[in-house]
Amino acid sequence: MMVVKTRKQAKRPPWKKILYGNFTYPDNYTDESFLDELKKNIHVRNVNYIEAFTGASLVTEQICLVTIFMLTYMFLLNNWVQLEHLFLFNVFNFSICYFLVFINTIEIIKQLRFLASFILLFLLSPVLKSLAQTISTDTIYACSVIMIILHLLLNDYTRPFSSNMKVIVSNSLSLNSIVFCSICLASRLSTNYHVFLLLLNTVQYFVLYPYVFTLYHCYIQRYVLLTICLVLLYNVCHVSVFYLFCLCIVLINIVCPHWFVQWYTYKLFIIFKRKRFHGGNHNNGDFKSEKNKSELESLWLSCKCVIRIEFQPASRAAL
Repeated sequence: MMVVKTRKQAKRPPWKKILYGNFTYPDNYTDESFLDELKKNIHVRNVNYIEAFTGASLVTEQICLVTIFMLTYMFLLNNWVQLEHLFLFNVFNFSICYFLVFINTIEIIKQLRFLASFILLFLLSPVLKSLAQTISTDTIYACSVIMIILHLLLNDYTRPFSSNMKVIVSNSLSLNSIVFCSICLASRLSTNYHVFLLLLNTVQYFVLYPYVFTLYHCYIQRYVLLTICLVLLYNVCHVSVFYLFCLCIVLINIVCPHWFVQWYTYKLFIIFKRKRFHGGNHNNGDFKSEKNKSELESLWLSCKCVIRIEFQPASRAAL
């Protein structure tokens, strides 16, 4: 009997990746050749701490812009700064940005549109001030915090890098959220001139500055913005707010990049080729197109059930 069973097993056809084609094998049988086409860590680029720190500094840059915007609102709300000085400061900044943006542009129409937008903003300041005057201050501040968080979450932090990664971001929604926040806060200010300066700073911080930073690929502005935030927070706000901001900056720029580089070695890229059926013919028989599609889906489901992905530290040589 043992000889007969051995002969029957020897006559079995080789196992193939064909659904309902391996009748001589058990249902839970997995051949050694099943994972021959499985490839791991192909085209994986190693990430060092400098690259991770550079990417994290973009988040710090946006946080600093939001912090300066909120400090500007506090200065306008409490009348801690003269409006003439703030207006001259904005004119100086806009003049520099205007020169940097339009230095290579000779189209007069674009320049006129750029200037006309600020005139329109000044004319609409009384209307924007009255939009949320009937809403309570607590609701205004709660909506502002939500809009700021939404702005930071949806902002595109990959703008200086040439990457093909599909990231769930929306620059338009991020900009609209911070503009909505500024309009809500503008209703708490006293005069239309205060509202105009707040909206002018909003355009300056979140439209003009990011465009100039992206256009010239400069990095010095991150340290300048961080220094300005630290000086203003230390002199204006409570010391606990200053220490909380410093802790947040250290966490984002030092701790998080270190964790990212350390945990990136555990990331496992798996590529498994699926066999595709062309037309109505197959190497082992004739099938219809609908049956080929269902067969392919069933095969892929079986592949996912059999493969076990274990996250183990990948060696540096493999990466």
